[in-house]
Amino acid sequence: MNSLNDLCTNKDGKDALQLAVEKGQFPAFRLNLFTNAQLLDVESGDRAEAFLQVARNCPDAATALLRSEYPDSKHARNFADGFDEVEVRSIKISNSWTYSIQSAVNREPPVITVKKLCELIEVAPQSAVDLLDMLTAKPKEGNKFHRPLPVRANIPVDQEACRLSCVYITEKEWTWNASETKPPAWQDQLAPPDPKKSQEVTVRVLLLPGVLNCEMVHCLAATKDQRIFTKLVIHALLKHLWQAFRPMFLIDLGHQILANAVICYWIWGSGQVQAPKILRCALWGLLASEGVSECFTFVWTLVRGYKRLSTHLLFRWIKRALPRAVVGTFALSLAVETAVEFQPIDNGSVLLSINSLLHWLLILTEIRAFRATGRRILPIMKSVTPIAGMLLIMCSITLAFLHAFWAMDRADINEISMFNIVVLLFTGEQFLSGDDLRLMPEREKIAIILLSIGGVFIFLTCTINVFIAVLCECYDQEQERMVCTFLKERARICSGYFLRPKMQATGFSFLSQEIRKLTWWRWIVLLLAVVVFYAVTLYLISEADIVTAWFGAVYPSLSVLCIQSISRDCATINWKKSYLWLCHEKSIDEETFLAPEQRDDEDHSGRLTQVKKFIRERMKSCMQKVQYLQISVNGVRKDMDGQKELLHRISTQVGAAFFRTPR
Repeated sequence: MNSLNDLCTNKDGKDALQLAVEKGQFPAFRLNLFTNAQLLDVESGDRAEAFLQVARNCPDAATALLRSEYPDSKHARNFADGFDEVEVRSIKISNSWTYSIQSAVNREPPVITVKKLCELIEVAPQSAVDLLDMLTAKPKEGNKFHRPLPVRANIPVDQEACRLSCVYITEKEWTWNASETKPPAWQDQLAPPDPKKSQEVTVRVLLLPGVLNCEMVHCLAATKDQRIFTKLVIHALLKHLWQAFRPMFLIDLGHQILANAVICYWIWGSGQVQAPKILRCALWGLLASEGVSECFTFVWTLVRGYKRLSTHLLFRWIKRALPRAVVGTFALSLAVETAVEFQPIDNGSVLLSINSLLHWLLILTEIRAFRATGRRILPIMKSVTPIAGMLLIMCSITLAFLHAFWAMDRADINEISMFNIVVLLFTGEQFLSGDDLRLMPEREKIAIILLSIGGVFIFLTCTINVFIAVLCECYDQEQERMVCTFLKERARICSGYFLRPKMQATGFSFLSQEIRKLTWWRWIVLLLAVVVFYAVTLYLISEADIVTAWFGAVYPSLSVLCIQSISRDCATINWKKSYLWLCHEKSIDEETFLAPEQRDDEDHSGRLTQVKKFIRERMKSCMQKVQYLQISVNGVRKDMDGQKELLHRISTQVGAAFFRTPR
């Protein structure tokens, strides 16, 4: 029948499904008529192509397509009577569609790939969630009698949103080898056995190889829909990604902290103590190396991102990486200014002040990657974004009072008067003394007093309190979706590490059992060599004056980049052909990770409005069901009237026949 479906096309080569989706004149809950197993082979991959086609052109229809099975679906009649989107998503995806999608992954070439999943995350987030649900399945057991899937395990908390463990390996099945006395190490790592402290768990595997790649993480970092982050498989993906890239992040964070420590030393004590030249050279080199490292990393990743990412993802990444590039540029500028004496010469330095401010802010934003600090910092950072309207109101009121005060003394318009007026509005502290007011003419004095009282009342009493109330409500909303926001921030942090330089160095990975004993020694020798060579470089710069001072800045930055490259190569071994396994508590409900479903309304509405909207939607759904029941009752009543009339005719005929019968 597949060839028959291919022949049923119009002159443009479009089949019935394409026309139904593109024109938008066919009910979404009847698209299953074009994709049921009687027309398309379940294992051929055609149904998977049909799902992708519907998801690209009409995402809402794809959600209904997976749940309206032809011809005997118990929900088909309810769909026709208009269920809302929330109720549709609560219905389980049909088994035939799950089997079709899983079969499409195993085809050669595969129909469902990570690239297709990334496309759905961008254009149809709910379809991407459904695709992950269909591809996350119970793994096949090599021998369920000798090595069955674990039912109970002791999963550590690890400060995550729930008890969840994961591994990313090339195995696709729960293997068992009769020649081995112990199970594979990855199985105990995934589900640690502990009879006393264990919980009931569920083990699943994502049947999509190579899901941890650059495009996937960048799509997660750029998506505006947070429903994808409610899936436990995404929790596991980002948890493994963070564990793999955490050493690189800690190296960057340590480098920033050292550079900030140098700036703090220059502010506090560089003018009080005359340090040796080699020490000043070492401190200057740490700051300069951070600027060189940040600028080089930005340029390198920009070129790599231009080659690997789409335009949309590239611009989103530039927006995320630009603040660090700005900090690196200012650090490099400060290093150029202080290259002569390896420390600031003048008592005051604008560049030193800017660098101190930017580095402290950068460290504050970087520590959001840790759950202990991120769950407190992120809601505050994210709650500032929705209050741009309040900032516009405050700015307008400030400008209004600025010009009103300046109009009273046009000869004294300068930055000092502006500072005094702004301080008055924000703190209520008057910049004019009583003597100044007495010397003014009576009319101007009354105007100044009224302006001051009005400014303090409107700004401090009204505007600031409204600003605080709006900020509190935005904070509450961000706190509700903190789990999804935190996962997205980790994706944003880790996305840039895929574009870092590579170094094909072997022998430094802890994954290979045969070299694990030597791995620690290789890392120790590498770090000692870096430190010793850096000390020799500092001596040649400061004492022998043989090497240029900038070599002391370039060498640490190159060492940092090389160590990060080796760490990245070791962590990403066999990632292109690996499968993601996860083990989690059986009682976990994914819906608890997400705030109320209507994200757009939630961003602009208060909690009372959300409650009213929820009640209104429930009432609307109940009214639709009541109308359907009324139609059904009317139909039953009509059938009963027909049966009543039929019984009356039968009884009449029987009575007439009885009286005509001769006795």
